[in-house]
Amino acid sequence: MIVVLLTICSGFGGESKTVTLSGWFDEKNLNETNLDQFMADAEAIGFDALITWSTDPAFLKKAVEAGRKKNIRIFSSLMPMKGVAEQWSKRHPDRPVPWQVMSAEEEAARTFLMAGNNQKVTPYQFGGEPKMTNEVLGKKIICFNSQECRELFKPIIDGVVSVPGIEGVAFDGFGYQNYHSCHCDQCQKLLAEFKKQHPEMSGDEAEVTFFRDTLV
Repeated sequence: MIVVLLTICSGFGGESKTVTLSGWFDEKNLNETNLDQFMADAEAIGFDALITWSTDPAFLKKAVEAGRKKNIRIFSSLMPMKGVAEQWSKRHPDRPVPWQVMSAEEEAARTFLMAGNNQKVTPYQFGGEPKMTNEVLGKKIICFNSQECRELFKPIIDGVVSVPGIEGVAFDGFGYQNYHSCHCDQCQKLLAEFKKQHPEMSGDEAEVTFFRDTLV
């Protein structure tokens, strides 16, 4: 059981500071017995909050109960690239997943980055602030302008927030595979309409604003 990300948040200036030590954990290999031990270990390190990749209400209930014993708040993380294909195929078995679309150049960059050990021998950031001008994400992400894809998340969120004591929903991976836009027909149609509605914006400004507002 490994905490894979640590984040420390505190106040600024000379104010008295409240520090939150948060981390991520997965439900794999965690049952009721070792979940209690996991929370005890997290408390010993100093964690105030933990985020799990699980959205299973049954597991979340156990995690909340175990965390409460150690005054550790539990969040559930929602990811638009995890389990989406399976959810989509159950609801729309005869239709392909409306993934985000990248340009041919961006797809070529993805092919290169995902080949062999290139992710490790290049400054690939795995979703962090990119260091390479041609960096893209290897994992596919749904198109946020697909209403049907948005609908996939509603029952998941309903299940998460129905868990008594859950602290909230965290978001991970909400963005674009190429870090800034989607080239699918739907997005490009909506972008064209947005540009017509905002003639005061330059083309670049309109594109940045449109895809930023889509995420918001």
